[in-house]
Amino acid sequence: HEGHASVTDRPAVLSVTQGSQLWSLASILFNAAREFGSAYAACLWFVEPAMALDQRKPVDLASTPAGMKALERHLTQMKYCVYI
Repeated sequence: HEGHASVTDRPAVLSVTQGSQLWSLASILFNAAREFGSAYAACLWFVEPAMALDQRKPVDLASTPAGMKALERHLTQMKYCVYI
């Protein structure tokens, strides 16, 4: 029956770990949008090498927990204009 969802068409459910990773990524993108002034600017930042991140792309760093922490730290430093 075309157009009708079946039990097998049920959306996938994220694990707790996947949900946590998704929430962290959303938080980073939200904070980046606030710092850069728009979601569009945040998306550009996310895919371009960043000097403050040793020329690494945020999208690449986002694939590991350590990278996510580095992105959070970087955005916090930007927010408060404190770079160490």
